Amino acid sequence: MTKELSRKKTVLPNEASWLRWLAFIVVHIIIGTLISLPFEFLVYFEVPFITQSLGKLTETIRLLNQFFGLFIGAVICLRLIAKTTVRDFIYGVGGKGNSKQNLTVIGLYLLGMLLSVLPFIGNITVREFSASEYLISLLFVVAFTWMQTSWEEIIFRGIFIRFACKNNISCTTKAVVWGIISSLLFMAMHLSNPEVLTQSGFQFILSCLPYFLSGMGLYFANIYFKSLMPGLIIHWINNFLNFTLITSVVSAGGFPSLFVDNTPPTGLYYLITTVVCYIPLYVYIVINLLKKRKESKTLEN
Repeated sequence: MTKELSRKKTVLPNEASWLRWLAFIVVHIIIGTLISLPFEFLVYFEVPFITQSLGKLTETIRLLNQFFGLFIGAVICLRLIAKTTVRDFIYGVGGKGNSKQNLTVIGLYLLGMLLSVLPFIGNITVREFSASEYLISLLFVVAFTWMQTSWEEIIFRGIFIRFACKNNISCTTKAVVWGIISSLLFMAMHLSNPEVLTQSGFQFILSCLPYFLSGMGLYFANIYFKSLMPGLIIHWINNFLNFTLITSVVSAGGFPSLFVDNTPPTGLYYLITTVVCYIPLYVYIVINLLKKRKESKTLEN
């Protein structure tokens, strides 16, 4: 009886109004900003402990600090404003994790990343840096990438899918519209990235498109798998490997990745590599959709 009453007091993720989701986003930004402000002030006023002790790590820790604040803000708002738990928000109310599904997503996306690198393999060289510098950077990347990708997926995919789909299963016809809107916002947030800012004219447009297509790719992958976990996994793998394994000459925040791709960083380059990354995953999805359609027709006959 107590559990039933408790459930009735909880607003299911898809039952929250657009006004509540808007409040979620605004309050989440406010909380995240307040959490990260103390360190930002220390950096801004060049407190000796920060400028002298941290040195090159100052900007890295600033990133960690900002993502920590935004992640904690999102988690707090999920409970207080969206009236749901992190688990119910990710898997749907009463849903559970699927390890086979997760392993499939990991394998397909890693295959896509490998295929995206192959055309430029001749331009890849080993980066020169100290082992200690790399290990320190690796620790920070491990610490902040999961927080960064988590809050971005909650805001840019989770909220829009929850608004368009009933318990992440039955989607309205507006799901496509919300996917486009969320992907445009996701793209807009990344316009200040160096790989975008270094472009001009048509190449600038091409360098923006990968973020829009990534947003759409993650959005519909989540809807297909009826969970937000595939998007979280793909986003984390992408960011983690771009920071630690291989990056182009202008991206990934200056972290010392093991390899560098010296291919001219044009918008077309970023567009091709992004599209190829998603090809294995979406070939898998299309094949399975065709199989299900064939099975349903067989049952009807």
